[in-house]
Amino acid sequence: MTTPNFILSLREKIGHDPLWLTGITAYVEDADGRILLGRRSDTGEWALVYGIVEPGEEPGRTCVREVLEETGVHVAPQAIA
Repeated sequence: MTTPNFILSLREKIGHDPLWLTGITAYVEDADGRILLGRRSDTGEWALVYGIVEPGEEPGRTCVREVLEETGVHVAPQAIA
């Protein structure tokens, strides 16, 4: 996964100081109770789909976008916890 442009822009201004970023983790379950996992590119381990909320983006929209980008699966959020 590439670094989002808004983070690159922030890094130009603040260097490598810590960033407080809002993230999501998507728990996706099908009708048979199977849970959707993605394989991490850094470790090769299986994990729930996760990602960073982009500026102005609602968390539910982030879930939809990240699941589609990472797995190709279309989802509709049922709840945000």
